[in-house]
Amino acid sequence: MNKIYSTLQKLGLTSKRSRIKFSKKTRDKEKQNVWLDKKSGVIYIDDYYVGDNEYELGNYRDNKKKITGDPSFERLEDANRRISFCKKFIKNKTILEFGCGNGDFLFLAKRISKEITGIELQTDYRKYIQSKKIKCFRNFEELEKKKFDVILSFHVVEHLPDPINEIKKLRTFLSSKGKIIIEVPHANDFLLTHAKVESFKDFTLWSQHLILHTKDSLFKLLKSVGFKKINIDGIQRYNIANHMNWLINNKSGGHKSYLAKLENRQIKKEYANFLSKLNANDTLIAIADK
Repeated sequence: MNKIYSTLQKLGLTSKRSRIKFSKKTRDKEKQNVWLDKKSGVIYIDDYYVGDNEYELGNYRDNKKKITGDPSFERLEDANRRISFCKKFIKNKTILEFGCGNGDFLFLAKRISKEITGIELQTDYRKYIQSKKIKCFRNFEELEKKKFDVILSFHVVEHLPDPINEIKKLRTFLSSKGKIIIEVPHANDFLLTHAKVESFKDFTLWSQHLILHTKDSLFKLLKSVGFKKINIDGIQRYNIANHMNWLINNKSGGHKSYLAKLENRQIKKEYANFLSKLNANDTLIAIADK
């Protein structure tokens, strides 16, 4: 059951009067209402959930058979960025990654963390991680009463049909001085709400992304379940070459095209900083104490 509307209403982030229809479709569903709240800026879907079975089987993947092998450019970039950002929090700590996919982050974290554990609903991913001698469970119940120093979740919370209840459960598995790190897509993405690129809108809206958060909505969500010292920043996953391709050619992949030759590390950094000043990064990352 999808409890997105009731969750956002409870947090004071939407109402039937303050929301407008942002789109009548997603990239995978021709008839699917997507709402934008005019006051909070949250974008959400309140009448659909793909179901746990879809996530268990992984039918939504472009290449369902490819589990192992070299990670894609994007996966490698994300994993390296995340380990660089999280290193100071997870070094010599016991960690749990909630929704760990096929283990890209965990394989890197294994080198520096005291103990690593994953939760992953998708069966073939979970079995693959277990084959690498890493503990990986299907759900919370299998963890029993285990406690962790740090819990991490990257681009998972937006898929949850009942986020308050799920994050409340996660909190119970933190040690008394534990931290949670959550990464989610940003509703105020530059291409979506500033440049208003319709082709990007058609591409990025997905029926499985039930909420695109703002800084305020993510803060209120974490605060509502008891987290403290909540800090939320914007980060940029896709650089200026990617944005140029959307603006020029109305399609993705600019970060792997000839346009990527126009940028270097410094340009990427400056562009990300520019988007941060606009509060228009494509991604938000929250760090909070129990």
